[in-house]
Amino acid sequence: MGQISTLYPRLHPSIRQTIANNFKLNLSEKAVKQHLRALTGMRNIIAHHDRLFNNSKLIKISNFDKLTCFNSSSPRAYFDLIEYYLTLIAPEHTFKKKLNDQIDKYVSKYKICLNHWGFIYT
Repeated sequence: MGQISTLYPRLHPSIRQTIANNFKLNLSEKAVKQHLRALTGMRNIIAHHDRLFNNSKLIKISNFDKLTCFNSSSPRAYFDLIEYYLTLIAPEHTFKKKLNDQIDKYVSKYKICLNHWGFIYT
């Protein structure tokens, strides 16, 4: 992740835009750069055993493609962004199912409040 997020901003803007266009989204090269930076930051937080919820190091993911769930810095927005890219890259992915399985497994066991993560459950 770190190498990609370091290499991508150093490419010529036209090459970055070509890469962004390959995702078949209405994304600017700046949006892809921001997403890479955000996901790298999340990865670093997790790798260094820091908490995700209420973490000031998570940057706000800008809204794109009229998907309002991304206009946030909550872990949920990051999970949604990961799922969004995975669906483009590997449509048969099982990320959402695995995430939901982990949520179901640990929420009641450890009394986790998902509102801190950006999930709204009643």
